[in-house]
Parts: sequence; C-alpha cells; structure tokens
Amino acid sequence: MLNASVKKLQSQRYGAAAGLCVPLAEALAATGRGDEALDILDQAIARGRRRNFMVEMPDMLRARAEVLIRKDNPDFLEAERSLAQSLDLARHQGALGFELRTAIGLAGLLQRRGRRSEAQDVLAPIYGRFTEGFNTPVLKAASELLAELASPPSGSLAAS
Repeated sequence: MLNASVKKLQSQRYGAAAGLCVPLAEALAATGRGDEALDILDQAIARGRRRNFMVEMPDMLRARAEVLIRKDNPDFLEAERSLAQSLDLARHQGALGFELRTAIGLAGLLQRRGRRSEAQDVLAPIYGRFTEGFNTPVLKAASELLAELASPPSGSLAAS
C-alpha cells in the first residue's frame, strides 16, 4: 500500500514522496528486500538532487546506509560514505535531529568495525548539543550507545 502511494505521489511530482521513501525502504529491507529498498532510495536521492529538494536528503542518505548494512552482503564502505554525506548535509542545514540520527548510525557502524574511539568522537559532541528531550527514543538510544562505547569492549579484561 505504501509503495503504491509513493508511486502515485511521484507521478504527480509531489516532494512529499521523498519522505515516504524512507519508511518504505526500511520496511522492504526488514523483509529481506534490500536490493529493492536500495533502488527506491537511490531513485529518491537522484530525484531530490535533480529538483534541489534537499529537506529529506539527510534522512534518505542515512536510510540508504542502513539498507547497505542490512543486506546479505553488507557494503560497509559505501554505508560509511552515505552516513558521512548525511552528517555533512544535516550540519549544513542545521537539522540537529537528522544529525543525531545519522551520528547514531555512523557510531554504530564504527563500533561494529572496531573503531570505538572514533564512534564516540562522532556521537558525543552532537548529543552534547541537546538541552532537552532526553526521554525521547532517539536521545535514549544515543545515550545508551555512548555508555556502551565508554565501557570496555566485551571480551577485554579490566585492569586489576
């Protein structure tokens, strides 16, 4: 149903279709249809760039990275590139919420790749710019990830 709605909005050239591509792609990726999800996001990103509709671009780039990570054959390098682009664009737009969501994804990827310190360096300053909303799911997720990054990696022995 969401796919049909997105196609109809796109055929009518509504910019709002871009924002619907993210949940559609996330749903497709969650059901093992990563290639289809990636195709939808790549088309939406290309359309957004052609039409200079950049409002949703940071979130589309973040979602693209998440799809690349979830695929059967993950492309971590391309995912990291998409997250870096998303982070830069969100900063440029002053979109702190998009910046935080992207930073959580990037920090998680860096942690997964054994780059814990770098992950903390990405996420901590963005999280530190918030002054309220700490009970929201995204800020709770950021706080939990920062706590995890600050603790010794599992399997390591603490100094005696």
